[in-house]
Order: sequence, then structure tokens, then C-alpha cells
Amino acid sequence: MKKHSILFFCLLPFLLFSCVNQEGEGGTASVDGFVYQVLHPDGGSFNHEKDTIPAQDVRVYIQYGDEKPYSDDMRTGPDGYFKFKYLHKGTYKVFAYTEYQDGFKEAVIETVTVKKGEIGTADDIYIHTGKMYGKTYIRGEIKAKITSLISQPAPGERVYIRKKGAEQYFDDVRASVDGVFIFEKIEDGEYEIFAFSEADNRVPYIYDDGTDKGIRSVNVTNASTTPIVEIDAPVYIKYR
Repeated sequence: MKKHSILFFCLLPFLLFSCVNQEGEGGTASVDGFVYQVLHPDGGSFNHEKDTIPAQDVRVYIQYGDEKPYSDDMRTGPDGYFKFKYLHKGTYKVFAYTEYQDGFKEAVIETVTVKKGEIGTADDIYIHTGKMYGKTYIRGEIKAKITSLISQPAPGERVYIRKKGAEQYFDDVRASVDGVFIFEKIEDGEYEIFAFSEADNRVPYIYDDGTDKGIRSVNVTNASTTPIVEIDAPVYIKYR
């Protein structure tokens, strides 16, 4: 019995040391970072650049080691900054939630490992909100051919979209002052984007070499997670 007692007291400091050094509060390390909010408005400006702003007063969560679902939480400041203090060395997960329109939430998680007395900075956390989140929009540019080598943006021109293989288009939009156009809320599938030239009897523009009919093919996949698809080449028309 005496030997067992001696063994227990010998091991006690090691057991306490092990407990103290697990992830959690009581140490001198910190984990900090920034949360940004990406807005996805419905029917925004024609350039449709994503508006990214500091996520003010948003709840951020931290997970100590394997604790679930989370160990502590706090709200971000006006600049989206957060800092969890007085942590032991170890590996931590910090996260905030993206919110879909149907109420579903999805955690955006970053992992940080810190040493004793160290400040570990998480990668920037981007959360998404807005009616367009979870849907894809297609963005492109329309230009008018002046000569075979010279072209310019074609503001106000109408651009059309149809399912690949279909004869008729299902939507059309007008280009902005810089020739940029947007098709919103596009589902997965293969599409063709084109415009009509006044000089070509309302058929898609044909290049001088006759090898390109000016129809741009676009393949949308994973529309729920891909907010934007860029058309890699302009749609061309030719003025009368």
C-alpha cells in the first residue's frame, strides 16, 4: 500500500502538468483574427462585384481541442476583429456562420496552433449573406467590332442566354456603360451567351475568318457554392 501511495504522489505532478497543458483557458496564449461579411444582394449594380465589409458584432466561436460543439464564443468589434485570451498552448478551431436564405447555417472554420505566451492569428474568416448566396450569376462583357483589330465596349446592347442545344433564349439583359452584363440565379447546366448585330440580320456576329459565330459557351456546376462564373472572352457584335 505504501509503495502505491509513493507511486501516486510521484505521478501526481505529471498528471497535473498534463491537465494544465491541454487546450483551454488558464494560459498566456491568445488566438485572434478578423471576420468579413460578403454581401450577395439581389439585383445589385451591373458590375456585381462582391461587397466585402468587416463583420461587425458577429458571433465567433472557439473550440478547445476536440471539445464539441464549441468551448467559448464572443462578438466581433466594429472592424470584425476578435481575440480569445488566456489560452494554453495547443490547437484551436475558430469559426463563424454563413447563413443561407432558407435559414440553414454553415460554419466557416479556421485552425490555429499556438505556443505558450504566443498570439496565434487565424486566417481571415469570410461569411456570406444575401439573397444571391447559394446561387450563381454569369458575368461577361460585350464589345462592338470597329475593324478586324479594333473593338470597344458596347453599352446598352442586349445580350441573350439559352440552354445549350435550344433554339430560343430564356432570358436577356442589357449591358452597362462599360459593356458588362450579368445573368442572375442560374442553375447547373450548359448555356450559350450571344448577341445580335444590326449589320448581320439579327444573327450572332461571325468573325471575318468565319470560324467563330460569337456564341460563348458556359458550363455552370455546383451553383450552390459557386457565386460567379466569368465568361473568358467577350461577346462581339458589329454595328451597322
